[in-house]
Order: sequence, then structure tokens, then C-alpha cells
Amino acid sequence: MSASDHDVPAGFSLRRLGGGFYGLVGPAYLAETGGRRRYGLRADERHTNPDGPIHGGLLMTVMDMVLSATVDHALGGGIPFSTVSLNCDFLAPVEPGDWIEGEGEITRRTAALVFLRGRLSVAGSDIMTASGVWRVFAKARPR
Repeated sequence: MSASDHDVPAGFSLRRLGGGFYGLVGPAYLAETGGRRRYGLRADERHTNPDGPIHGGLLMTVMDMVLSATVDHALGGGIPFSTVSLNCDFLAPVEPGDWIEGEGEITRRTAALVFLRGRLSVAGSDIMTASGVWRVFAKARPR
């Protein structure tokens, strides 16, 4: 099963991920209401581990995407940054067909570092929490 418009919750729209590795993960979606940004992805069979549930590596990738998008939005886009650390806690299994929602929050910011925490949930229940640090580079990348 792969995500299509009919199985995406109301309020979410397609978020272009670009090529490379992220292009293999999605499609991913974004909802924004009242300044709150939520990201979504429908887990499918290609995301499973050999035992059947969704692979933890996929969940870590989604968390990295959510927190990176949070940094990019805060910086206004066009400024390069990179993940320094990402610490994840797995709280519950995820099954193919589950809608995964994620959101991030900046907890502290310096000139060169952004500290965040995030959560992923399925049907309103947390399945992963995380904290991380992102490095911001001084020079804007050309568009």
C-alpha cells in the first residue's frame, strides 16, 4: 500500500522532498494551522523490517526530516545546516498502513547551533520521541 490523496488526513498537502535519499522515503505531507506545522507519512510495506513492523531506521529518518524541516522553516530557507546529533526513543511499534505524524520544537538556538525536540505519533499516541542538535553554517547556499 502506498499513500494516495484518498488516505491522507484532511489539512495535509504534498511536501516536495526532492531527490536523493529523501525521495525514496515519501511521499511526505505537511499541515500548517495556527503556526503549528505537522508532517505526515503513510507507512507502507517497503518500510517494514523482516519481522513485519515498520523499521526503526525509517522512523529515525522521518524524525530527522521533521526536525530538519523545523530548522529550515526557522531559518527562513536557503541557509545550509546539518544534523550533529539525533537521539531517539522508540515507544511503540508501527504497522504498514499507519499514518505517522511528526512535529518538532526548537528548545534553544545559538548563532551556530539549533537544539530541538520532536515526537512522532500514530492515531494520537506517541511512537517516538527525540532530541537533537543541528549545525547552522554561516554562508547561504545558492538557489
